[in-house]
Amino acid sequence: MEHRFISESVINSNKRNKEWAEILDWLTDETRFDCFSPRQKSMLTTRMKKSKYFVNNNYHTKMQDIPRKKIGFIIYMTSKEGQSESLIRHIRNGIFHGHAKRKKVKNIEFVEIEDFDRKRNRSAYILVQESFVLELYNLYKLIKVSN
Repeated sequence: MEHRFISESVINSNKRNKEWAEILDWLTDETRFDCFSPRQKSMLTTRMKKSKYFVNNNYHTKMQDIPRKKIGFIIYMTSKEGQSESLIRHIRNGIFHGHAKRKKVKNIEFVEIEDFDRKRNRSAYILVQESFVLELYNLYKLIKVSN
């Protein structure tokens, strides 16, 4: 008779923790785009927007465009840099400045992130599935090795 000491949920949890540890290391790396050409940055933005998570009405540049009910995948950013770079920077800032929380919406794990400028004006509101952050990280790695 075989005894299982580690349940599958513990194994999955450990795998998920390892993935998030890698993502947090990546987010703290201020040089993450130093080796990217403008073409690669553009490619990351293009592929990011082709993600199954993106639809026509969930990426906003004006706060008033965000629906009052904040459910589902929403990204709001005011930024002058490339969209993928900006999104990654806002995710990093929100997490490391304590403006990120996990929440379940209709049984799906989401990360809600806010970022603020120096005057404390909100510069980003991001509500994305946790799996999108992992997908974005994997896209980044894929494009980085294609250099």
